[in-house]
Amino acid sequence: MSKLYKKWFFPFVLPAFAVFLIVVLIPFIIGIFYSFTGWRGSFFMGPNGRTTNPFEAFLGLKNYIAAFKQESFRSAFLFSVKFTVLAVIAVNVVALAQALLVNAIGKAVGIFRATFFLPNLLGGLSLGFIWLFIFNNIFTKVLFGKEGLIPIKFLTYMTDKDPNKLMFAILIMAVWQMSGYMMVIYTTGLANISDDYYEAASINDI
Repeated sequence: MSKLYKKWFFPFVLPAFAVFLIVVLIPFIIGIFYSFTGWRGSFFMGPNGRTTNPFEAFLGLKNYIAAFKQESFRSAFLFSVKFTVLAVIAVNVVALAQALLVNAIGKAVGIFRATFFLPNLLGGLSLGFIWLFIFNNIFTKVLFGKEGLIPIKFLTYMTDKDPNKLMFAILIMAVWQMSGYMMVIYTTGLANISDDYYEAASINDI
């Protein structure tokens, strides 16, 4: 580690870490603790009524047990688990394909990297409006509708209440937004692979 790196490492890292600690980590830990109490949004509800002491309103696992008894919660929880598993797989597969494509391109690599990474800069609200327009107009009326280029009923009206369509629609959005970010990580990893491995693979016809 160079002296310059040692000198500027903490001054650059500490501000970002402080923001992460205050905005993400501490609220996350507090939220987990509150989930075991009778927190009502602005006050705690204990066995003896309202209280300002969270330990007096500690309920243990009662909130979780009550939540899992509700069919709507179990359905939403299962949907979230399915989405998480499918999104992680899909995002990484697409990102790896993008990274391999970018590495194989000899010219204009920066343009392709920027193009793939650009969706990651969009906020949730703008992302929702963009894909709402695409699903309701491009998918339904132009591409996959009855009079579209490739009539595929499943890919029309993606914002309906059909859980399978909704799952597929959210996966498309997640992959489109996050694959560029993961692509940057994969391209960095691929760039750090020694040329000796490629030479050995070419010799062995791999």
